[in-house]
Amino acid sequence: MSFRALDKTSDLYFAIADAIRAEELGVEVANYDDFDFEGTVGDATVLIEIEGTGPRCRSNDGRYVRVATVTLHAVVARTRGHSALEATNLAGLLEQMVDMNRWGFHGRQCEYPEDIHCGPSIYQKGRDGYDAWGCTFRQAIAPGSSKVAEDPVLGMPLVAFKWEVPSVDDPEAYKPLEALG
Repeated sequence: MSFRALDKTSDLYFAIADAIRAEELGVEVANYDDFDFEGTVGDATVLIEIEGTGPRCRSNDGRYVRVATVTLHAVVARTRGHSALEATNLAGLLEQMVDMNRWGFHGRQCEYPEDIHCGPSIYQKGRDGYDAWGCTFRQAIAPGSSKVAEDPVLGMPLVAFKWEVPSVDDPEAYKPLEALG
């Protein structure tokens, strides 16, 4: 199985965007920072926001591990009927997709998401109006290459013990006892 390259934190954004598009949910996918707060919202959009990262212990192969907090904002135009409920439903679909998803990265570089939860998002305004729910989760990632040699030689030096059972017929095997004291 081939895995995606995880060289920098932003690779997580592109992997999540590709996974949402592959689900064919009929939604646009965009970066949270590119969203036009004053413009018209399409039918439905998922905005990916990497809110921040925090450190975690280094991985066994020496990579620096950071825990990314990600929110997927399910934004639905109010021109659709029951936009708040549709945003809730879309957030629920995103939650199911996030669960147990490493986005195509190898398990050595990406752990399963944790602390997944959904709730109303901060979006409430816009020229035509929209409703939104967010699916937030944390995921530990270890970008970059391993700090350990590809095929490390692991092992212990060989130590041999030679143990011979003395013969009862050999007079050299018998020695006088020494008195301690």
